Amino acid sequence: MVEGKNYYLATDFSRSNAWKLIPAFFRQLNIIRKEKPDAIITTGAAPGLICVFAGWLLRRKTIWIDSIANVNRLSLSGRIAALFVSRVYTQWQHLATAKIHYAGDIFG
Repeated sequence: MVEGKNYYLATDFSRSNAWKLIPAFFRQLNIIRKEKPDAIITTGAAPGLICVFAGWLLRRKTIWIDSIANVNRLSLSGRIAALFVSRVYTQWQHLATAKIHYAGDIFG
């Protein structure tokens, strides 16, 4: 923890318990309204997806970094995020496109 900084717990959910999406979305929307971040950056999964979506709705800069585990194609959440986020990054050069950026790998 960093003294003087706020931290929030994000509810975890997936396709198997998608009913948690709605309350988690509104909680994250309220946190973004309160904190007014310049940008929202996530490395993925469903909770990160709804956070960048809430940020997009509030006109914040949003950045998606797809998981290194997705070697053959972007994750499902990454493919959805690519439809609206400000910028998408992949950690695999062969997955880069005009819209999906590669800026190096974490091992290099």
